[in-house]
Amino acid sequence: MPPGTPLRFGGGPGKEHGVFTADHQEVGTLNFSSNPKAIGLTIATATGAADKVWFEYIGPGDLVNV
Repeated sequence: MPPGTPLRFGGGPGKEHGVFTADHQEVGTLNFSSNPKAIGLTIATATGAADKVWFEYIGPGDLVNV
């Protein structure tokens, strides 16, 4: 994906770890488990690298289960 391409995390049942383009094309998977109770906003963009994305989580609680 070109750097700066907006991305979505999660795509519904069975696709919780998917990474998708804005038009819902699956382009990868996350290598961490996100907190299903997270209610904040995740802003994700492609970095241009095949195995990395940039993301920021804004909201209460934690996005990543540890």
